Amino acid sequence: MKRLLLILIALATLSGCNVVRLMEKRADRSFRKAGLEPHTFHDGSGLRSVWSTSNTAKPDLVLIHGITARASMWSKNVKRLSSHFDLILPELIGHGRTTVTWSGNSIDAQVAHVHTLLDSLERREQLFVVGNSYGGAIAANYAEQHPERVKGLIIYDGPASDYTGEMADSIARSVGAEDVRDLFTPQNADEQQRLISLSVHKKLVLPRFVLRQINDHMKIRQAEHLALLDDLLRHEDEYSSKRYHWSMPVHVLWGEDDRLIPVCVGEGIARRNSLGEDRLLKVPEAGHVSNIEQARVFESLLLRAFRPEGSDPD
Repeated sequence: MKRLLLILIALATLSGCNVVRLMEKRADRSFRKAGLEPHTFHDGSGLRSVWSTSNTAKPDLVLIHGITARASMWSKNVKRLSSHFDLILPELIGHGRTTVTWSGNSIDAQVAHVHTLLDSLERREQLFVVGNSYGGAIAANYAEQHPERVKGLIIYDGPASDYTGEMADSIARSVGAEDVRDLFTPQNADEQQRLISLSVHKKLVLPRFVLRQINDHMKIRQAEHLALLDDLLRHEDEYSSKRYHWSMPVHVLWGEDDRLIPVCVGEGIARRNSLGEDRLLKVPEAGHVSNIEQARVFESLLLRAFRPEGSDPD
């Protein structure tokens, strides 16, 4: 990841371009090379956006991003995974090109949003679902609400349960933020660096002009992201001790060195839901985004968990 960022920074410096735009363009190219195409659907709530490959005989795999991210977070993984799955990458409410309009519990709204996208794509067979961070909570609840549609589930560094506002605030204060709301609303380059550093395993110090560009981009949807975070915190009692009713195989996958949502949360989810030791998968030398920091290991664990026909996890 560091090497890629250095290349993009060099290109941006030479060309005068924006690093964020360069990264998005690179992600788009990776998606298209893997056979993914963007789709948009309109309804009374506004536009809904998703990337997907063609519907073939391969099993469907849905990859759900978290708060402040977007579908492009999976760009490093689509080449290998598209060999085994038909891929579906939703952009959540308040992210990417998708509407910012929602009402009620944001988790339920996002679950309904994902369900609408799948119906719009006419993907009605059973599918595999992976959700990272906030997307992990969405994936967990989607699987519970629509068990007939889900063949297998991976909660990936996601606060489906066993995560509280007190814990989140404590983590935020450990790096100098006032609380988790302050952490997720960086206002300058230093605060942006703070959030990035908390999310990755290896030290990653970016040039200030790059941090300012990332921060300017993040501020565009900051109000929407904060509203989703606030709603999640308001429903803390509902989710922090929730025991799910899943009928499909479930795995919990976590970066061993995740400082943003520590591995003890993943262990708590597995323990609360009586998942066996073999269902808790840990990625060494990885923080909150092991699909980027340890892409090969992440993909191998995913393939081992879901075992699509003809896959080689190693």
